[in-house]
Amino acid sequence: MDAVSPSPFRSACLRYARLAAPPAALVGLIVPLFLFSGMETVALFAAPQMEELSIGAVCFLLTILTAFPVCVIAYRLYSHLRDDLTDVEKTLERGRQDWIGRLAVSFAVMAISAVVCGAAFGLIGSAFTNARVTYIMAAVICAAYSGALGFAVAYYITGLGKQNLLALVGVVAVGGIFISFLVAQDDEWWRESISFLGYDPGSSIIFNLTIIMTGLIALTFSRDLIDDLQVLNQMGRIPLNSFRFIRVGLTLICLGIVGIGLFPTAISDLSTFVHNLFAHSMALLFIIAMLALDRFAPAIYPASFIRTSRIAGAVCVAAFIAYYGLNIINFVALELILFICFGVWVYLFNRHTKNYIRAQNPHEVLRATMEIRQAQ
Repeated sequence: MDAVSPSPFRSACLRYARLAAPPAALVGLIVPLFLFSGMETVALFAAPQMEELSIGAVCFLLTILTAFPVCVIAYRLYSHLRDDLTDVEKTLERGRQDWIGRLAVSFAVMAISAVVCGAAFGLIGSAFTNARVTYIMAAVICAAYSGALGFAVAYYITGLGKQNLLALVGVVAVGGIFISFLVAQDDEWWRESISFLGYDPGSSIIFNLTIIMTGLIALTFSRDLIDDLQVLNQMGRIPLNSFRFIRVGLTLICLGIVGIGLFPTAISDLSTFVHNLFAHSMALLFIIAMLALDRFAPAIYPASFIRTSRIAGAVCVAAFIAYYGLNIINFVALELILFICFGVWVYLFNRHTKNYIRAQNPHEVLRATMEIRQAQ
């Protein structure tokens, strides 16, 4: 039985990944040869207090040196060839390699890779205590790691699509906040708010960087979604004023997420005020969109989603009343309810927007897309 050949999309991603691996491996060889120079043996992993350079520490450095530049160079090169896109969507996907998204996603992938690297070598080091290898073998291990990382990152980033961006938002947000839970010094943080993790000395850096990265990646995803909505506006399916409100609203929500990370609560009165202003404004925009979706985009979204949207908005309003009016839940519970409602709503909103575009006349969608590109 003949083997099934990979699709053009997979072949293109594999081809680029194979090109990215050798330079990454070369960097992974040169750096440890320089850093390990003069050492007869090298530890596989060394705890920070040991003050000894190890393979794990160098691989962590190589993660930063490899993942970020590979992402910046290869960002979404072949996303327009994805197998899960229609011909119309492939046309829409072209030209989405803007620098805001490129840098935000590259930084996020680098951070995730670094965390995975540190955790992996920590586990390996705990399993093989005091394990040491020769200077040359250490360099070979680092080179192999860097080459494999370059291959994996290049393969992932060249085919990054809108759905991948949405998943990346979730991974960064949930993963970063969870790590913040673990490293927080104040065990009573949950009595305050999730945002209090941005003030806690143990978790502040991780939490605030997580929120900033989440906002920037969400902004990249929102720009893709706005592109789709602009096509529907050009086709006359969404009124211009409604499109402008959605565009401004999505942008402000994402910038609000970034602002929450830039202005932690409890640092100062001004920082707390700005933090709360961003958070409450973001929540208000979400709730307005949930409750008035059929007003902004009549006859586009199915009745089932309109009902779900209204229910989600009503749950958010009820959560605010339960906290501010009845005082029967704490602020962390309010935040969790809002996060879940917002996340589910965005996922469904994106899915139904995509399904509506797929149901349109392809020639009409292409004509509207070309008109927008020419006007730009």
